[in-house]
Amino acid sequence: PLVTMQEIRSKLFKYKALVQEISTQKRVIDSLCEKTTQNFGNQDVDVTSKVQSINQRYELLKQKSSDIVVDLERSLSLLNRFNELLKAQIDSQEELLNDLKQLSDISGSRKVIQEKIIKVEELQKLMPAKIVTMTDLNKLITDNSDIISYGAKLNMEQELNKVQHEIGKLSTSINDTKLELEKRIELWDAYQNELDVINKFLLEVEDCMRSYGLKNSLLEKQEQHELYLTLCGKLKHKNLAFDT
Repeated sequence: PLVTMQEIRSKLFKYKALVQEISTQKRVIDSLCEKTTQNFGNQDVDVTSKVQSINQRYELLKQKSSDIVVDLERSLSLLNRFNELLKAQIDSQEELLNDLKQLSDISGSRKVIQEKIIKVEELQKLMPAKIVTMTDLNKLITDNSDIISYGAKLNMEQELNKVQHEIGKLSTSINDTKLELEKRIELWDAYQNELDVINKFLLEVEDCMRSYGLKNSLLEKQEQHELYLTLCGKLKHKNLAFDT
């Protein structure tokens, strides 16, 4: 069974040469038939039958050889198309993988991370088309199983399965990258919320400090002292919360 394009090309070359050789024998057969007719006419039934048989066998041989050439050309064209589509798919996946690697770094500002998420989502949108291409390649094999040898079909399916596996890995990597970036955004938001709380608290403390003044009575001084003790406690609490 023919498996590779090189094997098909080699056999195609041989059969084209054979068809050409068969065609050149037509003149020999025609000359033989003409001489037979001149010598025996149509009176010798046995000779006439043999001449007809030779002509029929010649035409059958020529037709079968021509059919084989057509089948080989179809097989070669099919394999060539399959290989081109598969290579385009592989090249496209490698390009997507390289793009993904550029987006996998979760460092940077919130704006940078958000921009990366948008680009990763764009990669996600491209994946369904990759799956459609794989479906088309599978269909290309099944629809043309009559002109593909078992060995060639097996090789094509194996190559297709490898690429299909890589598509699955790529899709998972894209989803995982987006998830990690989204987690980073959540950390940024939590960090910003904590900063907002602390800033609000510091403003309250600053307002309190601005209102500081010497008190006259002991009761007022005690109340002021308790107020600032409370503020100190809150400051320590906020400091610990911020450190964690």
